[in-house]
Amino acid sequence: MRKLLGLAILTLILIGGGVAFAGTWCISDGVCDTTTSVSVSITGGTLCIGSSGAFNFGTYQVSASSQTVTGSFATGYFYVDDLKGADSGYYTTVQMSGHLMGTGWIVISWSNVYMQSSTTPTLLNGRANARVIVRWGMASFQSLDSARQLILRSGAANLWLLSMYGVLPTMQLVIPAYQPVGTYLGTLVYTLYEN
Repeated sequence: MRKLLGLAILTLILIGGGVAFAGTWCISDGVCDTTTSVSVSITGGTLCIGSSGAFNFGTYQVSASSQTVTGSFATGYFYVDDLKGADSGYYTTVQMSGHLMGTGWIVISWSNVYMQSSTTPTLLNGRANARVIVRWGMASFQSLDSARQLILRSGAANLWLLSMYGVLPTMQLVIPAYQPVGTYLGTLVYTLYEN
């Protein structure tokens, strides 16, 4: 018991005199501080795209004249999520992979499927980047029988601006006169290219 009491008294004397223990410095009067190094490493992310899972033009009755029908993506943006922030830039395209196929050989041509978009993409997340744009031609309906550029960012100093931008496009379909009865299915392909 005497040894334990003696050790406690010796410890109090040493601390009172300004002795350091385990990275801490203590003084009897005045100010005492210590510094600690804090760090974090953040690595470059990815460049990704996404889109709505499905679009349905609806149901229409056969007609003796062609019918032009439109519909909008109410939710489910076509988006680019840039967690990379590289200077190289990117662009996306939209295109039908083929005709809208009915039963047997009955089709509605892919040249009858159109898309248009607002001229300004919506910032969904991250920091604003004025160089992210919607391709100017998409302000009016474009046939999707060939690849059409949609969202793009030109290559230049990007200053590590990371962001997610998207658009809610409007679709248009021209149903030919006397189109045979049936359900027609097709695939819209949204593709990302890094410059």
